[in-house]
Amino acid sequence: MQARRLRTIVAHCARMFCMLAPLYAASPAHAAGSEVYPGELVALPSGTQVLSFYQYERDFEGYYFNGERVGGARAKARASVAAYTRYGQIGGLTSAWSITLPYIDFHKTAGTLPVWFGDESSGLSDLRLKYSVWPVNDPERGRYVALTGVWQPNTGRYERDQVLSPGDNRNRLTFQLTWIEPLSRTVSMELTPEFSWHGDNDDYVGTYMKQENAYALTGYLRWRFYGAWSASVGFQSNRGGDQIIDGVRQNNEPDQQRVLFSLNTMLAPDVAASLRYSRDTSVQNSVRITSDWVLAVHWLF
Repeated sequence: MQARRLRTIVAHCARMFCMLAPLYAASPAHAAGSEVYPGELVALPSGTQVLSFYQYERDFEGYYFNGERVGGARAKARASVAAYTRYGQIGGLTSAWSITLPYIDFHKTAGTLPVWFGDESSGLSDLRLKYSVWPVNDPERGRYVALTGVWQPNTGRYERDQVLSPGDNRNRLTFQLTWIEPLSRTVSMELTPEFSWHGDNDDYVGTYMKQENAYALTGYLRWRFYGAWSASVGFQSNRGGDQIIDGVRQNNEPDQQRVLFSLNTMLAPDVAASLRYSRDTSVQNSVRITSDWVLAVHWLF
């Protein structure tokens, strides 16, 4: 039983933080599992289309159990992501849909991981299908309220013999409420609470895994300091997501806290770019993100 519980804790880490497929500023919805970016829920005019590309590099250490590090393993994940977004109208409200396809590569860089964890994995991850609608869309005042739904169908490559895998072998639904409020002429606040439901995985390294609902809150202060340039500082808190393996509750909620820093600009009237850095400040039951860099480019047409 103890070995199984330990295996589940590590698996929870890999599932939660290696499935990278974010959507950024010009896109209407975020990645699965609490990837939220400053300005992503600012509505664009109906008919606008956006083609986005992302490159990730994320370093991990751990894992952590009840806040204490267990083992000295380190790992690195890289992801290349393409996304398409189209803005329109529904019932007189601005709306947008998008599709995202990530390719992920994960490998150990130091220490020893359990045999059933795996040392490396790569391949196409699950698609992300997203839809947003804006009940409040006031570009003159810079005030927005958006409702977003994200469906992650079971489409990615799945490795059933080890924990590390690009695909999740289950479905996931995430719902967001985003509020963007100007505080001054150059500073705005963004808050995004979210709720995620996970389907069951009936082939989870030889077991049956259920996962409870997960919750997250992400906030940013965004400062437009020169022309098209803006900088943001943010936080993220993740709660819930306890796993149940073959009917046994694991008590392995991650209880993760993150800090985030972002720099955004326009390279041309129809090309936006951003660079974001983030890291975990605390985690209870998960791997710890020690460094996370994301470079994003968006072409609007």
